[in-house]
Amino acid sequence: IWLNVSGYCGSMFLGIDTWKRSFSWELMWGNNHESFRKGFMSRDSILLWCITHWRAHHRRMRAALAEHADGTEVVVLRSPRAVRAWLADVARLDPSRQAAIH
Repeated sequence: IWLNVSGYCGSMFLGIDTWKRSFSWELMWGNNHESFRKGFMSRDSILLWCITHWRAHHRRMRAALAEHADGTEVVVLRSPRAVRAWLADVARLDPSRQAAIH
């Protein structure tokens, strides 16, 4: 399953999440918190990485998926709406997985 959102959409999600975490001081993992300075004004910013590396990462992912064209089903979801629809279909087709999905 590949969540293949556009670079713009991915950057928007990442920017909004970074903004929220930088002001809420939400614990991310371990003892790591995100600050406004590190999230938006640092050379180590994940947002900057997303903007500068999205296209190359996208190309590598497409090439890697093409290598697995041996009949393996690859699900490519391009939006949050597509993810919700796919999860609803999984729950409808296999009700035993419904609790794990929600």
